[in-house]
Amino acid sequence: MAAKIVFFPHSDKEFKDQEDLRRWLKYDLKGFRNGFYSVINANGLGELERGSLVFFNKGKYCVGFAIVEEGLRNITEEEKDKFGKDYKKCIKFLPESICVFNDDQLIKLEDIKKLINKSFGQGYPTVENIEDLLRIFKLIGTK
Repeated sequence: MAAKIVFFPHSDKEFKDQEDLRRWLKYDLKGFRNGFYSVINANGLGELERGSLVFFNKGKYCVGFAIVEEGLRNITEEEKDKFGKDYKKCIKFLPESICVFNDDQLIKLEDIKKLINKSFGQGYPTVENIEDLLRIFKLIGTK
């Protein structure tokens, strides 16, 4: 399998708003967890391989991104004890790749949809080609 480019939505059960998610990405995921991201339900996320690029979104906004260091796998008993019994799977991101956008860098998902000509319903939308990815980064760079 090849590395993917995917948008990872977050529910209100985990994070109340985009600021809550940004804070968690910046301080917990990048710092305390050293890139270890546990998930309750990974249905539809697919197999994320090393090198996959994941954009994090909450509500109407994309709030940051990271690169996968270790792909999706089952969580160990030790990890369940540390991070919670409800979690079934995990992904390890390269901590140094975790980029969290500032207030003025937040990107509306509506703008990304227009750029890549794709809808963002339920699930984990993917970017299929490098040209679309470059358009997304250009949008980020103009903020």
